[in-house]
Amino acid sequence: MALRVRKALTWIRWAGVVYLFWLGITTWRAPASDLDGIVAVPVLFWRASLVATVNPKTLLFNAAFLPQFVSVDGNASAGLMLVATVFLTVLLLGDLLWVALAGSAQRLLAQQSTTRNKITGGFLILASIGLALSRRS
Repeated sequence: MALRVRKALTWIRWAGVVYLFWLGITTWRAPASDLDGIVAVPVLFWRASLVATVNPKTLLFNAAFLPQFVSVDGNASAGLMLVATVFLTVLLLGDLLWVALAGSAQRLLAQQSTTRNKITGGFLILASIGLALSRRS
């Protein structure tokens, strides 16, 4: 049984290698795209915010990660609120920094769209090679 599972996982890994390589070649060859046509849609922002808020992976991560920094001596719920507030503040400031730099980054990326495609395609090809060379320990 274990041999069948191992073979199945090997096939899945190689399918991932082929898919990443194909994505890399496709991205490398893609024509330059115009980023000026991208328009922010408020509905998409709120939908993405909702998905991010109720994402089970995020909830499980926070449930496992944050309590490690709370002392069990004293008021644990107040400590958890403090740690959660600091954590969310750092995330918010990071996101605000991304937003502040997005406008200038859009102009730069629009000027270098062919180079952007080559770099992205190259990273995808390198990821496929890395996955192909990876071995289980």
